[in-house]
Amino acid sequence: MNRYLFFLAATFFLSACGGGQSTSSSNSSSSSSSASSSSSSSSSSSSSNSSSSSSSSSSSSSSSSGQAGTLCDATLTTRNREAVVNALDGLFVQKNVAAIEQYWADPYLQHNPVAQSGVAAFRSFMGPFVTQSSFQYSRLRTLVECDLAVVIGRYSGTGVIFDMFRLRDGKLMEHWDSDSNQASDAAGPTEITDRVATDENREHVRALYANALIPNNAAAAATYFANSLVVRRAPTRSGAGAFFDYLVASQIRYSKLHHIVADGNFVFVLAEGTLNGRAYGFYDLFRLESGLIVEHWDSRRVVPGSTASGLGIF
Repeated sequence: MNRYLFFLAATFFLSACGGGQSTSSSNSSSSSSSASSSSSSSSSSSSSNSSSSSSSSSSSSSSSSGQAGTLCDATLTTRNREAVVNALDGLFVQKNVAAIEQYWADPYLQHNPVAQSGVAAFRSFMGPFVTQSSFQYSRLRTLVECDLAVVIGRYSGTGVIFDMFRLRDGKLMEHWDSDSNQASDAAGPTEITDRVATDENREHVRALYANALIPNNAAAAATYFANSLVVRRAPTRSGAGAFFDYLVASQIRYSKLHHIVADGNFVFVLAEGTLNGRAYGFYDLFRLESGLIVEHWDSRRVVPGSTASGLGIF
């Protein structure tokens, strides 16, 4: 095993990624249906690496117009949901290495800082890794919208990871992820419901960033949350202002929304900002009810000075 693979194995199996509602690492797969996807938004970047983010391939595809409304034909979302669930359950749960040939495709662009792009690099590490008896994986939540899929899953040794994939022709060809052991508590509802509200919920969360989080406006932020809000990283805080209070206490500031993926009552955002003045990527998951945010989960990653693939983390 070369030094790159040894480093991955020693720290975290992070160049991989996972699937959908809760399945655990000894059983099979599942599938379901969903809404759409999008990317992009406001402000400037706090690191040279962040702008190279979606470099080659179509990282700014998937309808980056920012307009409300269905972003793609619903059948594309359904097909991609089935593909990502089958891919991740097949490789990580059933430990079937042949799933790589079936569901991954070049250029398989890697935004993980220590992973090289390409299916060959992915296979050379993941093949022997996932077949180890010590490796376990369980899917917790899966959101899919158009060509983007977000999977929150629990990996043995590295904790809960937020993985995002871009799919083309039913295959995974680009990957982003949060850092190991950085996620909030992952408990809470996992079922995707209320898919008719996907567009409304996406635009509600997009407006939260544009009107409140990026301008750092506490009063505006409170209007996007329910009084029953649960902030999984700060469970002792309560009320509609709890999320913003947590941001202030943690010295977190947002500067740019890079990707947003909505699926029914869940909306995921990959955003850029700072924590205690240091550049970070923030992986936020919101659950909505009746047009307001009622629950929040998150993970994060330091923006690195360089990456193995040459692509930034956004």
